Amino acid sequence: MSKPAVAAALSLSLSLGAVCQAKAQESTGTVNGASAQSQRRETLQISQANSQSNLPTGFRAPQSTTNQVTYPGSAPQGWQTNPVTGIGGPYQKPGATSASTSTSASTSTSATTTTTTTTSPAIPPRRPQTQPRSIPGFPGYPIVRPGFGSGPATPATPAAAITPAQTTKKGDDTIVVQQGPLNVAAKAGWSRFENYITLKNGQEQLNPLTLRVINGSGGPAFNAVKLMLSGRQIASEKDFKESTLTMSMVGALGNGTNQLVISAYGVAGAKIQWKVVTMKPSLTSADPKEVAAGEKLTIKGKNFSPSTSVDQVYINDKLATVLSATITQIEATVPETTPSGDQKVTVRVGGVETKPLTISVKQVPILTSVDFFSAPPGQPITITGKNFAANASDNQVLIGGTAAPITSSSPTSISCIIPDLENPQYGVEIVVKSKKVESKNKLKIDLQRRVIPNDGGSPQY
Repeated sequence: MSKPAVAAALSLSLSLGAVCQAKAQESTGTVNGASAQSQRRETLQISQANSQSNLPTGFRAPQSTTNQVTYPGSAPQGWQTNPVTGIGGPYQKPGATSASTSTSASTSTSATTTTTTTTSPAIPPRRPQTQPRSIPGFPGYPIVRPGFGSGPATPATPAAAITPAQTTKKGDDTIVVQQGPLNVAAKAGWSRFENYITLKNGQEQLNPLTLRVINGSGGPAFNAVKLMLSGRQIASEKDFKESTLTMSMVGALGNGTNQLVISAYGVAGAKIQWKVVTMKPSLTSADPKEVAAGEKLTIKGKNFSPSTSVDQVYINDKLATVLSATITQIEATVPETTPSGDQKVTVRVGGVETKPLTISVKQVPILTSVDFFSAPPGQPITITGKNFAANASDNQVLIGGTAAPITSSSPTSISCIIPDLENPQYGVEIVVKSKKVESKNKLKIDLQRRVIPNDGGSPQY
């Protein structure tokens, strides 16, 4: 073989040897590295076992187990022990210990059972509960997200527990001015309902005038509610302390249509409803019990309006003139056209009518004529008309303000004597009172020595 060939073969042999040596060193380093890693793991476990008394605040002390580690929550089904690290094993509740055996194969025909004890690492506490975020637009109502904080997720709840709406008690003198629709959430989350409060003329002046909003009317309640009246907010979730929110609407509602927008957050099927109520007026008495047309009548009761434009008094379906009003008393004038006898009195406050009260309207005497145009004192005269008392003692005739002796009377005529008055006097007034009710009109007579009978024509002087 030539020298160049020998040199090439020798060079190739040396290269192959270097490669083999490098592979051997790499394999040795890997084994040594694995041993070092296992050694570091065992050292860490021993260090953890020796530092049980120096755990951070809130950490639980380690449990002594056999080839087992304690984990919070649920462990995967079929969890197996890692044969290299000795960490893992089947799930075990905190505080429980048990021993498990592992069988090591012997080089002889017999098997020996050995027990290996390891220490579980310290278990940190669950993530502490922090302040949950709020529903957008409602900082007072938390949303607890699934998996947030300790324990399972819980639904948001208002500040006070919601109970079913209470029905109106028997004997309650409230009356519904308008009943709103039943608003039902079509889906979970936020819902918006546009409703309208419509008042008749005069109802906007009712006092009291109250809005009642019932959250959970005949079903589940919303968790958060806010109200907008004619474009401005009048209530938020903080105002719903109970299932029913009551708000005064005095001065807040106008005659006609008022928009009420309800924004509510809750489950599908949650319900909310409202109504506008006022106190029903009632009558207790009327004074005097006997009154004549044109006289003043004082009506007492409760839940009247202090505004005379809101209160209406009807006597036998005839509208009386209201003179003054408070929440407990109304003064009105009996209409002149009111017939005599028992009549029903009712009061309407903003269109809400009371139960009737009965009064007696006395007859008002009406004078038609006197049988003399002119006569001296002491002259008998006869006054004709209607609505006179049949009993003479129930009638009174005043001539020039002086009582004239009555000789006889009937419902249509009264006979009397002209009292002793100075004369001559011209155009002296004659007034008749029957049962203390003064005649609606007056007659006149001249007092002088000359006697001029009234024959239906004009007086002749």
